[in-house]
Amino acid sequence: MAAPLDGHLTELDAINMILDTMGQESVNKVDSGLPMAELARRKLGLESRRIQAQAGGWAFNTRLGVVLQKNSVDQFLVPANTLFVAGSNGPRGAADNRPASDGFRLVSLRRDNAGGNFLVYDNTNNSETWPNLDTLTVHLVQVIPYEDCPPSFQYYIAASAAHRSQKGRLKSQKLAQFTQQDLSEWEANALNEDLDQMLQNPYLETVHGYFATFRQRNELWGGSGVA
Repeated sequence: MAAPLDGHLTELDAINMILDTMGQESVNKVDSGLPMAELARRKLGLESRRIQAQAGGWAFNTRLGVVLQKNSVDQFLVPANTLFVAGSNGPRGAADNRPASDGFRLVSLRRDNAGGNFLVYDNTNNSETWPNLDTLTVHLVQVIPYEDCPPSFQYYIAASAAHRSQKGRLKSQKLAQFTQQDLSEWEANALNEDLDQMLQNPYLETVHGYFATFRQRNELWGGSGVA
């Protein structure tokens, strides 16, 4: 595993942050085997996936213009870590590189009928197969390992996991207020960083630009666009 950059949190750092808010001793390795440390690790993993899936993804976990190749049964499969899929012509899911006769397609992420692989589903035709296309260009939102997230999101995820862990186990309102304050600060930092990236690399017609604008609009109206 590569050494973390200065300013980045490691998974161990995050686990110990969660343990600290739960009033538990820190550990010196991720796989310590201690029950509370294992619980903290699971909560971190769940919170990482939850936050990365929020509001259609973020700049750091959105891949634009991914060209998928059709398999032998006319399906477009997606990687196992895919959280969300959208067509490359806008947030509502228009499929790209299609013959004119195919018209407008709404797409979504769905498991195939065999219950195995996830694929791009053709909502317009209610079909998991695409007999008239050989390739499909889409945008993918994908979950990435915690330590590969940008620092602002590492802190946001860790603070959220710590707050949820503490809130579920302790009755100290004062401590809950402190962890909520930390969470609010890191959530704001992450959202602002994400918005800055979107503005520096404008792609408002893509799914991420659409949802990033939605989040910022809610901030301006006084309500958070993320849960």
